[in-house]
Amino acid sequence: MKNNNILDKLLIILGLAMISVSLYLTYHHYITSPANSAGTLCNISSFFNCKAAATSQFSQFLGVPIALFGIVTGFLIILTGFVKQLWIKQVYLLALINALGCLILGIYSLVILKSLCPFCTLYYIFSWAALFALFKKGETLQFNFISQLVINSSYLVVFALAYIVTPSTSSPQVDPTEINDSLYKQFLSYEKLPHPTIISPLQLIPNKLEFKDSKLQILIFSDFECPACKSILPTVKSIVEKYKTNISFLYYPYPLDQSCHPEITRPFHAYACKAAYIAYCLKDSFANVHDELYNNQANFANGWLDEFATKHNIQKCIKHPKTKETIVKFINFASKEYEIKATPTMVINGVKVEGGYPKELLINLLDEILKH
Repeated sequence: MKNNNILDKLLIILGLAMISVSLYLTYHHYITSPANSAGTLCNISSFFNCKAAATSQFSQFLGVPIALFGIVTGFLIILTGFVKQLWIKQVYLLALINALGCLILGIYSLVILKSLCPFCTLYYIFSWAALFALFKKGETLQFNFISQLVINSSYLVVFALAYIVTPSTSSPQVDPTEINDSLYKQFLSYEKLPHPTIISPLQLIPNKLEFKDSKLQILIFSDFECPACKSILPTVKSIVEKYKTNISFLYYPYPLDQSCHPEITRPFHAYACKAAYIAYCLKDSFANVHDELYNNQANFANGWLDEFATKHNIQKCIKHPKTKETIVKFINFASKEYEIKATPTMVINGVKVEGGYPKELLINLLDEILKH
């Protein structure tokens, strides 16, 4: 009896923890602004961050974040600490399905996204702990139509309400002119950084326009092995296409790889430095190489980089000490002059923007900069 009382309290605590984490993830999905997303609790580094998970195909269903279902699951787990027999037998099965789903999502994050969302990981841990606590209570599986109907209905009700609210949340009926004006004013309020002392030869828009003479001056500090950096590739391509006559868009390699990054002291992105060397060695055709590297990010571990280097006959350039020295120079420049800590980070007309803006929002901002 005493052990059951302890387990009941543990289940209540775990249920509350699951709800808390799910609330944060739901908040992050609906409310957190892209301008501030890099500073949230969920973005620690290029590996531990929300970005890749939040933009993946499994982060939502019909526009409704799956984190909402975690709130319902946590609530049902809490009930098992108070209600016996009829209720708990159904929740045990639910907890098992939930824990297996967490395992699948965790593997997907590690293998496909090559990153982990810290708060998602906490939810996985709490879910498995709750399943273990239910198992220790010694309850056996037994189907009961009424309790199962109540559980299923709770999920359907939450999903239906969220589905109704989501369109108005994601597309507020506000005058676009007011939104753009507010966005531009917020942009102007940020600290303005000086022009770069090092002009990168890696240009996403190869043109004769001098950086200082461009109406739009964008630097991007990125890592070819970073999933979040790959996720903004469509945004970068849209900017390049729309503003190619008014913009200087300079790419600065910032590989989070200990083989060339002085501040990285442990294995992290094992192929990022080599990818940066390839980009530098093919700087005359960088715009195309940039896209190829990101599009083949998943193949880096399979020898794709070596095959690509051989195809373009740049093996000697990659191994030349000057190539590594140049990439290290870019890294030191980024760290010292712009205090770059994470990728991707942009500097737009002197204003640092960490993380990734949604494409529409970023284009609206660039339009406002050109207008003014």
